Amino acid sequence: MKLITVICLNVQAMDENHFAHLEGIVHPEKYEILTSMTHDDKIHIMGELVTKMDIDRDENIGISELSTWIHYVEQARLHKEVYEQFPLFDTDRDQFISMEEYNQRTYDFIHDEEYKDSLTQEDIDHVEASNKRDIRRFLEADGNSDGQLDIVEFSAFLHPHSHDHMQDVLLMETFEEMDSNLDGKVDFPEYLAHISGYAERAAESEEFMESEMGYFNELDLNSDGGLNQTEVKEWIRPEGSNPIDAEVQHMMRKMDLDEDGRLSRTEILDNYPEFLHSTATDWGKALLAHDEL
Repeated sequence: MKLITVICLNVQAMDENHFAHLEGIVHPEKYEILTSMTHDDKIHIMGELVTKMDIDRDENIGISELSTWIHYVEQARLHKEVYEQFPLFDTDRDQFISMEEYNQRTYDFIHDEEYKDSLTQEDIDHVEASNKRDIRRFLEADGNSDGQLDIVEFSAFLHPHSHDHMQDVLLMETFEEMDSNLDGKVDFPEYLAHISGYAERAAESEEFMESEMGYFNELDLNSDGGLNQTEVKEWIRPEGSNPIDAEVQHMMRKMDLDEDGRLSRTEILDNYPEFLHSTATDWGKALLAHDEL
């Protein structure tokens, strides 16, 4: 049965566009490069990545090796983005980004006569709301409170999920995004709206709705019909949880066909689409920069 499954996966892998989720996210030229890759191209690059993951060179990727690799890929991506973005905001080249410099690129244009007439009130409201959020995040990232961000502080501003001291402000942003009616709590419809693809699944099955309502009620610890910030925090990032550990366990469940607690080179290459839809390859983007990893 497992052999048949692997064969079926291989046939599908040869025909499927495994990068559709990146359309509109990566540059069109990069997207074209990805989608033009043949099955053999992807197998070759994935083989190189497996070799880099395999720290002890035993032709198997253990849990610790996969965890280390995912952390490395994430940090490489964050480092690259920070060093690319920093000069765009540091206009006076003093190695700091002031609030004024940040606003010049992201906010002040709404007052520019050249653009003002082309903006709707909805556009202006969106920019002002985003700026309010960014100011709060800027102040939280400004660790020494000197009114400007060095490159380390800018990293916390740009990627708050990767910095422990930014978790409270990130929670506040998430809560505000979910609380669309601004009543100070997340009700069941708002909770559903936050779940990716919920509308399609809800249309297909009443069982889905009943299951989600049951889970929502479990999250609603004080049973007031809505989730407060503490309850939302426990939902999106439970105490002691680690996103990398969760990803590793997910990949093991999907790909460790012989259930030996590790992934062989064969298991990975036979099921490489799973890697292209995971943080282990930055959702497939790592194939563009595999030589740099």
